[in-house]
Amino acid sequence: MDTIVRKEDIQQAEADMLLERAIDISVVVTKTPKWWELWKKEKQIKYTFSVRPLTIGQQQRIVGRLAKLDESPFHTNQPTMKVYGKMVAENMDDIIYCVGVMLTPPKEEPKVELLQFIKDHFDNETMEKMWHIMVKQMYVNPFLSGIVLIKGIEMNPTT
Repeated sequence: MDTIVRKEDIQQAEADMLLERAIDISVVVTKTPKWWELWKKEKQIKYTFSVRPLTIGQQQRIVGRLAKLDESPFHTNQPTMKVYGKMVAENMDDIIYCVGVMLTPPKEEPKVELLQFIKDHFDNETMEKMWHIMVKQMYVNPFLSGIVLIKGIEMNPTT
């Protein structure tokens, strides 16, 4: 699939986020018939999820879960695939939870059925889209700038 991101797409996504428009993510699931239903054909069901701008509570739950991730495998000289495999094996449930938080209403926790659906049917491209939306909406500069201004902290420009 083509993963080139155009400038116009980025600008439209930013406008949608500022105007609080929902971003639609579609997942196509192929249902195969059971062995006793061989006369039936496979059918494809399209699920569409609307991702609304994150609320502060959703951001708190996501950041709380992501803060527990262990980044130490990245500081070793191991091959990338070995690091990737270790990170996926240890943290995939946390990543699925974060995506589930994005797809649920702000005051609710993601349901077990939704988390299982994400685990079973979201492919890498869909997870990448969701992750991109989440990281883009969790803009931390205003928060950090506010702390710096209130406390009068001098920032080290080298870090």
